[in-house]
Amino acid sequence: MEPRTRFGRVVTAAATRGSLDSSPQARFHQNCLVWMHPHLPWMRLFPRHGVMANVSKSKEATSLFADPASPARTALQGDWAQGFRSLYQLLRARQCPYFYVCAPTFTVLFRAAGVAGLADLHALMTPTTRGLRQALRDEGITFSMPLCTSQEQMDETDGASQSPPSEAKSDGQEENAPEEETVTWLESLGLSQADFPSLNTSRSKMLDETRDDRRPRSLVFVERGETLALFNFLLNSRTCVCPTGPLAGVPPTLISPVAFHGASLRSLKASGMQAKLPSLIVVGCAMVRQGWVKQNNTDMHMVEMSGPILPSALHGLCTLFGSSQDKGAFSFVASADTPTAAFNAFQPQPQAAPAAFATEALKDCGLSQPFVQQICGKPNGPLPVLTHVHVEDGSYDISGCR
Repeated sequence: MEPRTRFGRVVTAAATRGSLDSSPQARFHQNCLVWMHPHLPWMRLFPRHGVMANVSKSKEATSLFADPASPARTALQGDWAQGFRSLYQLLRARQCPYFYVCAPTFTVLFRAAGVAGLADLHALMTPTTRGLRQALRDEGITFSMPLCTSQEQMDETDGASQSPPSEAKSDGQEENAPEEETVTWLESLGLSQADFPSLNTSRSKMLDETRDDRRPRSLVFVERGETLALFNFLLNSRTCVCPTGPLAGVPPTLISPVAFHGASLRSLKASGMQAKLPSLIVVGCAMVRQGWVKQNNTDMHMVEMSGPILPSALHGLCTLFGSSQDKGAFSFVASADTPTAAFNAFQPQPQAAPAAFATEALKDCGLSQPFVQQICGKPNGPLPVLTHVHVEDGSYDISGCR
């Protein structure tokens, strides 16, 4: 464990032992905390997508870090790189089970070995585009697209990164021969290939490759040693930073459930007001009275939390409400970060080792043991995106999920 993060380990408060405050209020606050970097109070750093769409409406269309040569941008980038390295090393040492890298146009989820039944370190990236995938191939990063329904596109993805340049060139010359014959035949009839766009094989191939861009099917999966290559790509690539707009020059947002170098401990916003950010509305919560509603002649308290609600936080909140509410009854309505919904649809291959070994290896990651056991198990099919859940007497009704 890194000395600089030892102080930030999560301690699960127990109501029956110890001198720590284990009241429902304290446990609620504990599950509302998240580590983020960078922290710039005047900027919205989560979610990152959609910021450019509001540039025209914003009075501040320029960024303090827009100039690549400015000392402010150099200092911010250097501090972010050190924090990113620290977080990746914690992941490799299994001191951190997962973390997110939120770039302007995509999000990357890094997960430690053993999570989801996978024996090796791995990462998921979504959504992606043809240009981004080509940039990964240019860096020699081998990846797969497990959600892609087009077998032709998957074959092209694998082949482009493995075929030698000479072989690819030879194949291209062979493919161009029939195309040239087609153009000659059309010209002999007084026609042009422009009149028949479907005969343009290069254009058709490009359309096939871009068909799934920015959709859930464009999710990219990287594992084993390729994860380090992806880390280096994110560390040095300009595609991770906006060149213009209010977030110009600001590196991607790092979000983690555990402390790392340079991270700021941020709290979710809890209120009775409606938020536009990804949020969680919990009804039946009696320990934080942010608002109340009447249902079936029963007064029920409501709290709304907005911000990056991590899986570990959601697990902790459900455990807290289940043990503190009458009959363990509560319900919540969640608004998910839509571009990252593809993470739930990913179905890993059969696990190589029992979940017990992965759970033991992650025992010092700082999160609760029940949550670690849950994430180390192989999911039975794609996981639903939670939108509405009702809980009573330990029974979960997730009929409102999509």
